[in-house]
Amino acid sequence: MKRVAIVLTLLFACSVIAFAQTEAPKEEAKGGKPAPEKSGEEPKGEPEKKPEEKPAGEVEWLSSLDEAKKLAKEKGLKIIVLFTNPDRCPPCRMLDSRTIPQEEVQKFLKGFVLLKVNAWTSQGRPLERQFGVRSIPTIVMLDSGGKEIGRFSGYRDAQSFISVLTDLRDADTYIAEGEKMSKESPDTVSYTHLTLPTN
Repeated sequence: MKRVAIVLTLLFACSVIAFAQTEAPKEEAKGGKPAPEKSGEEPKGEPEKKPEEKPAGEVEWLSSLDEAKKLAKEKGLKIIVLFTNPDRCPPCRMLDSRTIPQEEVQKFLKGFVLLKVNAWTSQGRPLERQFGVRSIPTIVMLDSGGKEIGRFSGYRDAQSFISVLTDLRDADTYIAEGEKMSKESPDTVSYTHLTLPTN
């Protein structure tokens, strides 16, 4: 019985010590400045960057379809519309946190006008209906005039994301080449997978 009491006492003491060590102020790895106290005091020196600030080089997402169409016409660019809701959709959260921040994705997206629609909200529902979006995340690509080129749904890693968007971006070229080939030799043309709008 004494052994059990001693073991329990030792376990309790170890857990108290471990807890006290995690709560003690820690030194930062760089600069050796103490961490801020729980009272809300900020350490003296340079202010920390707030998470809501846009990192340098990150692409800018618009929130208005009309604004996106106007900018796309002015610049002669295609539009990418991302229907998402990271607060309620785990694959949307993964796309926002894992794929879109990747450097190669950021570089690729700079060649488009970008529109982010917060799905399942009063602001997003009209566009969801307009584009017939049934699941999120869904990415719809539009030409510079606002006509749908194609779409895909679901989470993609950076490489797959860029690959699918490249196929959509170049779809009008593929279709024009395919139509030309079909006129020249209709028996040798085969079309690959590509989701095109039905209208």
